[in-house]
Amino acid sequence: MSSLIPTKRGSLLFPALALLASLASFSATAAQVSYNFDDNVVPAGTTVNGVAAVSGGVLHLTDAGQAGVNGGFAVPDITGGKSVGNLHVHWKSLIGAGQNGGADGYSFNWGTDLAAAGAGEEGTGTGLSVTVDTFDNGGGETGIEIKWGAPDHGSAVGASRVAFLPLPKDDPGNGIYLRKNAFVEADLVVDNNSCRAIFTYDGQTVSADLPGFAGFAGGNFSFGARTGGANDNQWLDDVSITTGLREIVSQDILA
Repeated sequence: MSSLIPTKRGSLLFPALALLASLASFSATAAQVSYNFDDNVVPAGTTVNGVAAVSGGVLHLTDAGQAGVNGGFAVPDITGGKSVGNLHVHWKSLIGAGQNGGADGYSFNWGTDLAAAGAGEEGTGTGLSVTVDTFDNGGGETGIEIKWGAPDHGSAVGASRVAFLPLPKDDPGNGIYLRKNAFVEADLVVDNNSCRAIFTYDGQTVSADLPGFAGFAGGNFSFGARTGGANDNQWLDDVSITTGLREIVSQDILA
């Protein structure tokens, strides 16, 4: 038998109703995965495409000397179709030591319509992409950015851009640049309540609101890198992805 709980007005409510009345918000971790590549094999349940390979304890999206190629790493939905609104992704990134000035960069992508292969520094799909672009194709796009929504992020330079921070590819003398040929930290946080994304790369941060954001059910993840005649090592390590269920927000129903 359930006990009865007196309220401040002296009335009686079942415990479940009292709990609902005081509920402000709720979120829960849906799933978490991490990959350190130390065993030199592609992690179970994931795939690589293009020239991407695991060796030396890291994931090589592309290597210096590989011209005109793509390399990708894909992680299918890790929640079993649950609706995910909160996301935290962290990884280590190395870019550099390539030929002809180095290029082109890579992207991280989250959504339900990602390309199976061939993604590069502009991203893929119409969900969320964060990019690290190391080559100016004439649009002044060298730097880090956030892309959100349609059109497909890979359709054009800057397509669907909602935030951008220009950063030089090589050292201008202040130590803030992209092609360090050393591992640096990268971090992405997406918050369901504020509908906002924050991307930090090697201490440099860009953030943006995501209009209409409602999370994804069955969302997949991918990294994709590209080179042209100019090329670079574009490597990843210590990738972790933590998803959070969409939050249930309720108002106090008792006067």
